[in-house]
Amino acid sequence: MSDPQRKKTKIESLAARIGFYGIKKRWFLNNISVILLAMFLIVAVAAVSLTYYYYTSVETSLETRANTTSKFLNRYFSASYTEFYEYSKRMVEDFSLSDRLEMQVLDSSGKVMFSSTGLTAGTVPSTGEVDDSFSSGQSETFNGYDVTTDEKVMAVTAPVYYQSGRLIGGIRYVTSLKLLDVQLNKIYLVLLGFLVVLSATIIVSNSFFLRSIVNPVLKINELARKITGGQYGARLNIEYSDEIGELCETLNNMSAELARMEKVKNDFISSVSHELRTPLTAINGWTETIAADTTDRELAAAGLKIIQKETRRLSQMVEELLDFSRIESGALKLQTERFDLRGDLYDAVRAL
Repeated sequence: MSDPQRKKTKIESLAARIGFYGIKKRWFLNNISVILLAMFLIVAVAAVSLTYYYYTSVETSLETRANTTSKFLNRYFSASYTEFYEYSKRMVEDFSLSDRLEMQVLDSSGKVMFSSTGLTAGTVPSTGEVDDSFSSGQSETFNGYDVTTDEKVMAVTAPVYYQSGRLIGGIRYVTSLKLLDVQLNKIYLVLLGFLVVLSATIIVSNSFFLRSIVNPVLKINELARKITGGQYGARLNIEYSDEIGELCETLNNMSAELARMEKVKNDFISSVSHELRTPLTAINGWTETIAADTTDRELAAAGLKIIQKETRRLSQMVEELLDFSRIESGALKLQTERFDLRGDLYDAVRAL
């Protein structure tokens, strides 16, 4: 045996030991793999949807807060810069959500005048939504890493205008996405754990189901091998009442029928052998008798007549053997007729 053949044999032996071959292999590749792939896609879509939902919720909340504050300042405190400056300062000082997000008041150049945390006052935001907001005249959003702090943040800026329409500054809300990402990672782990548990449950349950199919099939295959080897009459224990049980019952009936047919065949051969031996004995005996005394012409004539009759009898028996197959196929119908029993007995005695 060559090395590739040995390797192939080892692989097949290993597959047989772990049970991953034949029907099981096709079942896992064609069904379980599709189910697992569908589950993975569902979990992936769920993760993406949740991420989009939470990020969109944060963005919508920041935009709503920024636009509301901006409209309020535009309506009531945009008559003069001093009025805007004083009120926005008190508003930042009284801001109660500093533990979750940062409120900033910007001047017309984008510089931070006031900050609810006090950390960014006097700086210029490195994100690009401030310039976009001042240029477009509406709120703009930034979602990404702040290059100055290297922290993932979401920021929304809304412009504030004088009553004359000239830009006076802006309101900016900034929140860190670190805690949100931590929560999302926990959700991802829960979804992944759910996927693993559900996949394991499906694989185990299908393994039991496949075992209830494969094991009977292996027994059926073994019975087929026995029947092929001539062990007619071998039977299977019927353990199921479903289609597998019906198949086992059918095979048992087939095996019993084959055993019966084998017995009929053997009896038939034995009977035919006996029937053929009788005319052959008569022909052989009369041939020897005639050969032993060639002078008795009457005896020779009687012997030849019997030999001729027994020869026709053999021919008739051969025809009857051919008729036997026709009888089994239903192509021949038997007819009864009267015969001379006394004459047949005389001929039999005479022949022997």
